[in-house]
Formats: sequence, structure tokens, C-alpha cells
Amino acid sequence: MPSAEDLEIIKQDRNGTVRGKKIDLAEGALVYCESSARALKEHSMKTRFQGYYEAGLKEIAASLTKKRGLKKYGKVMERLGRLHEKYPTIAGYYQLDVQHDGDTVKGLTWKIDREEELRSKFAGNYYLRSSRSDLDAKELWSLYMMLT
Repeated sequence: MPSAEDLEIIKQDRNGTVRGKKIDLAEGALVYCESSARALKEHSMKTRFQGYYEAGLKEIAASLTKKRGLKKYGKVMERLGRLHEKYPTIAGYYQLDVQHDGDTVKGLTWKIDREEELRSKFAGNYYLRSSRSDLDAKELWSLYMMLT
């Protein structure tokens, strides 16, 4: 990832700023981009996914204290697996601790394991790859935006 001072402004308007740097390859080029608008959107997505995932974890944990709630280890792990399938984008960043005594689950705790990695995943950064090495970062980004 290039440093902030290496980046040039590719686009700037009321919606935000896109900064980037062209990286030449043997065949073609990469453009590293940082978008403030995309960072806001991705932060919102991350917050929403975390809310849904943690609500599901709280629901599973709450069922452990209810009289007729699921407490069997296999069933609790199945519910956790389904929750992980439903929110795979965020679930991998959590560390779950299932406390159990034999086949009965006694408690469930969780924490975000890789906070910095999670933050950088949803930071609005992306790469564009092109076979065109004759264009600069602005031109490659504009060409990409024209295609979308």
C-alpha cells in the first residue's frame, strides 16, 4: 500500500475524494485507490453486519439461560455455524469461546480478534488492474468508471 503522500488526487467533488497511485507491472499496471465516499459506505456496511452478527450471538447466548433454550453443544455449534454462514464477511474477525461441560453449553463469549485487519478491510481502498500501461492513474480510473 503506497503512503498517503505518494497518492495523487484523481477525483474530487462534493461526494468525496478519490486518491490513487499507478503501479507499473511487467504486463500492464495496477492503480491503488482510496475513496472517501467508499470508505463511508463500507464503514456503514461493517457497522450493520457487526450489529446483525452480534445480535445473533446475543440471541444464542440468551437461549442458554432460558428454561427451554437450546443448550446441547451440537445444537449450539450448529446455530453458530448457521450464523457464520449468514454473515461470513464479518464472522471471521470474531473469536468465539463456547464454555461447555460435556454435552451442555454453559456460556458463550466473543470478541473481535483482528480489529486492525477488520478496519482496513472496510477502509474504502481498492486496486484496479489494467493491461494498459500507457495511461496514468487518472486516465485508468476514468476508463474504469466509464465501464461501470
